[in-house]
Amino acid sequence: MSTANLLRSEYGWKLSGAFNETHLAVLLLAAQDLSAFAEAQAPGSGEIWMRRRLAPVHFHLGGLPQWVVTRVAAHAMSVVFPRRDVWLNKNFLTLPNPRHHIVHELAHVLDNRLGPKTLPAAIFGGGPADRLAREMGGAPRGMRYSNGACGIPPVNRWAESAGGGYGNHASAEYFAETLAWAVYYPSNLPNPTMMNWLKANVFYR
Repeated sequence: MSTANLLRSEYGWKLSGAFNETHLAVLLLAAQDLSAFAEAQAPGSGEIWMRRRLAPVHFHLGGLPQWVVTRVAAHAMSVVFPRRDVWLNKNFLTLPNPRHHIVHELAHVLDNRLGPKTLPAAIFGGGPADRLAREMGGAPRGMRYSNGACGIPPVNRWAESAGGGYGNHASAEYFAETLAWAVYYPSNLPNPTMMNWLKANVFYR
């Protein structure tokens, strides 16, 4: 079975764009990493959780939303828009940890899936990213992709060693970085209680 078909059959993920085998291998490894992490949080239900929360997800390599966001930000970006579509930067393989990047983007999908049914939580709020920011002492307002540290106290903010502190840029990014670092390098989490928070608010919901 091809990697693309495996991603479709095992995880319900769709693909659009000129993905090569290296791209697909990274997607598959990220899926397996997140599935194993979900299994560790909720034994016996990792694969079920992946299907329930992250299927269907549609991955695009490049595309108009990614181009627009990159132009606005003035540097290459990936974006989730509107809810379950992940528009990947075509050069995501050059990032320090491409699998971390995939899980980060999937966290935005989760924020939308676990948030209100009306508007995407990763943009307008109401999902687990808001709850995590409040749990860590913040008060998220405004556009969730550009609302800064939201009053989260310095003790609970991301260190520069954790991806340059990218999670401090917005409440949506704070949540996405929490999931990604929890999967790949949990010692970088600003507060160790975040692991239990994820278990209760993401994997047992």
